Amino acid sequence: MKKTVKSLLPYFMVLGFMVTLGLVAPEMASASTKIPLIKGGSGGDVTDITQLLQDWIIQIRIIGVVVIVIALIIAGIIIGISLGNATKRALGIAAMIAAVIGIVLVMKAPDLANYFINQSQT
Repeated sequence: MKKTVKSLLPYFMVLGFMVTLGLVAPEMASASTKIPLIKGGSGGDVTDITQLLQDWIIQIRIIGVVVIVIALIIAGIIIGISLGNATKRALGIAAMIAAVIGIVLVMKAPDLANYFINQSQT
């Protein structure tokens, strides 16, 4: 039983990722999404680009949150099935720490993007 769970875990991870893409990606890849026409070359209005970038950041954050939740669940499963094995427990804890760092990065993504957008406008 233990070997079966161990051998099937990567397949469940791939399945979870594919389901996530199937739920989120069709909305982002919709043909009805209009890309604003930016007038002029280098002297055009940057508000259209800024809004487009902020919309993309929101979509990327949605995907990031879903992936982080899946990572937290998998890390919990790894810790749960470690059964006293220190190596597996350390792997699960490392996965939890990585997921928490991912949460911080996803939450700070708009601030980082706004910083770079503001720097490019000056």
